[in-house]
Amino acid sequence: MLACSRLEPRDPRKDGRSRWGGAFFGSARPATAYDGRLVLRRAATTAALILLTGTLLGARAPRARPNEPARMWLWAWEKPTDLRFLGGRTDVGVAYLARTITVSDTVTIHPRRQPLLVPEGIPLTTVVRLEVPKDAHPTSATLDAVVGGIRDAVRDGRSARVQVDFDARASEIPYYRTLLARLRVDLPTGTWLGITALAAWCTNDRSWLADPPDVDGVAPMVFSMGRDSAPTRAWLAVGGGFAVDACRADFGVSTKEPIAIPAETRVLHVFSPDPWTVQSFANVASRWP
Repeated sequence: MLACSRLEPRDPRKDGRSRWGGAFFGSARPATAYDGRLVLRRAATTAALILLTGTLLGARAPRARPNEPARMWLWAWEKPTDLRFLGGRTDVGVAYLARTITVSDTVTIHPRRQPLLVPEGIPLTTVVRLEVPKDAHPTSATLDAVVGGIRDAVRDGRSARVQVDFDARASEIPYYRTLLARLRVDLPTGTWLGITALAAWCTNDRSWLADPPDVDGVAPMVFSMGRDSAPTRAWLAVGGGFAVDACRADFGVSTKEPIAIPAETRVLHVFSPDPWTVQSFANVASRWP
């Protein structure tokens, strides 16, 4: 039987290090006020979250080198996920949702609550999802808390790679640009910083990504596109690439929505709305030489 360690919630009275020598996921901290009104609240974590075969994800270990990415990344979202069948693969990585940050007049950080099993040696990318309620308007007053939440996710993980997932509305793009600029400065030296992108940001050469932020990778999400689905699919079907240069190296697909993968794609990102299985991975791998 495979040996796996279970992560336990951290006692805030201790010094923040586990008995395995690493930082805990979902660690509790006292609420912190900013300018008398912004409060950073960390959702309590009560169970083990992310496990590696034979080791603890979160324990201190040499960081992966950002210049050696995989050719295919599987997004592992907030659901119990067992990817041990990837053992022995050298070309596949796992981009796992580590936390979701909700931004309004306060910033609330929700750590991952579902277990994730991955084999030793698989490259990892820490993913942080940003969400802004429909009636909220993020301001610069929240930036410190959001940057801190993303920086902590990188610290708590075992990867020198972080991907920000934010479906920013047009009015939120200036805030997003500022956030990414702050992250580039505040993240540990050598951290790979990437973002996901709505397909609509990549099909229009006048979109905000035509003047891209200082990031290392842009992964267009070519699924769940709504009204943009038909024209985007038609364009890609005849061999057209994205109009925005920053969007051409990577390509993000869903297991439930087959689509033509542009020949210029160097890195494929794959989302599965269902738990990953050997068969669902094999179906994707067969389409990606």
